[in-house]
Order: sequence, then C-alpha cells, then structure tokens
Amino acid sequence: DFKKIKSDGSVIIRNGNVSNRKHGKLIADINADILLNENELKISDTHANINETKFNIKGSIDKNSVTDISMSLIHMPFKGFFLKLLGYEAVKNLDIKSGTFSLNADLKGKLDKLNIKLNASANNLNLMDKASKLSVKNKVLNAKLFVSPESIDGTVQNNGLNIFLPMMNSVISKDNLEIKISKDDINIKPANIKFNRYSTITLKGDIKNYSKSPYLDIFLDGKISTKDLKRVLGREASFYIKSNGVLPVKVRVSGEQTKQDITAQILTDSANFITPININSIVGKQNIFQAKLKLYNDKLKISKTGLYSKSVATEFSNDLDSNILNAREVANV
Repeated sequence: DFKKIKSDGSVIIRNGNVSNRKHGKLIADINADILLNENELKISDTHANINETKFNIKGSIDKNSVTDISMSLIHMPFKGFFLKLLGYEAVKNLDIKSGTFSLNADLKGKLDKLNIKLNASANNLNLMDKASKLSVKNKVLNAKLFVSPESIDGTVQNNGLNIFLPMMNSVISKDNLEIKISKDDINIKPANIKFNRYSTITLKGDIKNYSKSPYLDIFLDGKISTKDLKRVLGREASFYIKSNGVLPVKVRVSGEQTKQDITAQILTDSANFITPININSIVGKQNIFQAKLKLYNDKLKISKTGLYSKSVATEFSNDLDSNILNAREVANV
C-alpha cells in the first residue's frame, strides 16, 4: 500500500534507447514523464518506438494503490520485430512479406486485485519458409481478454487463414475460427476447415483445466474428396490409382500433457474408395482404415492400426471404437 511509503520526485527521460550487441536497438526514442507526488504516481506523455511503432503508456496509481493505467501499440510490423526478438538464426529462413500487430491494455483497480483488459490483433500476415516454400497467410486475428481476481473471460476470433503445403501440393484454408477462454477451460467452437477444393473437415474441442492439469479433447469430422487426395499423390502416381466419391474421416486426439491417444479412421465402400489394387475379399464392402497411436513421454506406441472390413454396413459413428466392432482385420501395421 502506497500509504506506507513516503515518496516524492520525478523521472524524466528524453530520447532514450535500449539495445544489446546481439539484436541492436530494441526500443528507441524513449520519452517519459513520471511524477511521484504525495505518494501518488502519475505517468504522462510517456512513449517509445518499438520496431518503428509508437508505444504509449499513461495513467496513475494513487496513495491507496488504486491503479488506472492504459497502454497501446498500433500496427507494429512483424518484419523486423521477429528478427530483434528471436535473432537472425531463428528467422533467417522466414520471408515475412507483410503483417502488423496491435495491442491495447487497461489496468484498473487495487494493485493486489487488478482488473486487466486486453485487446490484441494481427492483420494481413503473409510469410513463407524459404527452404520448404510453405506459406501462411491470414487476414485478421482478434483477441479480447478480461482478467480479474475471480475470473477470466476471453475470445479469440480468426478470419482468412490460408496455408500452402508445397510437399503435398495442397492448401488448407479456414474462413472463421472462434476460441473461448475461461478461468479453467479453453473451448474451440465448431469450425469448418477446407482441404484443397472439394474437402471439408469440422474441428471442435476443449482443453480442460489448462492452467493446472490440462486435458485435451479434440475431434475432427468430415469428408475428403478422392479428387483432393489424388492431387496430393501427384499426376504420375494418380494414373495408377482407382478412386471415386468422398471418404468420411474422423479423428480424435485426447489426453493429458504427457500422454495422448490419437485415433483416426477413414471409411470406404463400393461408391467411395481410393486404392492402387483390388482386394477381392473387401470389394463392395464397408471398410475402415484405422490408425491408433499412443504418445507417452516422447514414446510412440502403435496398436490396432490397419484395414478392417465389415460384412454388414453400419453407421460411421463418433464412437470410434464401436466402428470396428465385429469387423474383420484384413491387414495391420
């Protein structure tokens, strides 16, 4: 509490800089007017340049430790900032063509019970890995977060994500994504992700108790067009592949921080399939390709991974274990 401290004075800075040998000038043109008067702190006309972008701070802390401080940073370019923050070796293969970052923060209330309001955004991100040619473009990401001693309430919204995967000759895109953040949990709202031209997969999930003992439960459910899969294989390989229709796909990732279970299934039948060879015993039947993995302390265990065939077609449900009940194992890994 400021009432226990007797303080008077001021801090005046003009044209200050912060730099180091490795990254050069990190913060430039620091100008500050900080006044301590009768146990009250006032910040006025205080600003600096971070990566050629003006950072402003103003506000006060009164003698009862009641705080009212605001900060802002508007449209700071990512290019140059990553270099200064991470160093040349970390970013030398990144070609950052565009992108800006903005932040507004308000701190209000007693110092020991602050209410913090954050608004952050990233706009027009366009970067490419020079070695792999993998590129990421994103129109806008907005994040709003309110933190109080009792609760956390936040929302992250993203629009216009586009990822080009050159090794797969494929594009992953997502128009809208929303994530809700509370004191204990993070919830990913159902979001449709496009793969190449014809395929769509819905992503949803939760991270429970993320601040103490996080538990992940992510589920993907959709259909992948065989046309899009043949694009991944390339023109020459596709010549030898028989295919038709769309393939229903389901993936579940669940587990704790050091242990996760991953199960993925792809359904085929007489009208929807992709294969380089015909296996007479499964032609015309409902078949499931399954991969079942367990990650534990950096170790990988593979089980029940292979091709399963069903003599009687059943619903392709979200209960992945039930999908291969009474199915005959045709091949395994």
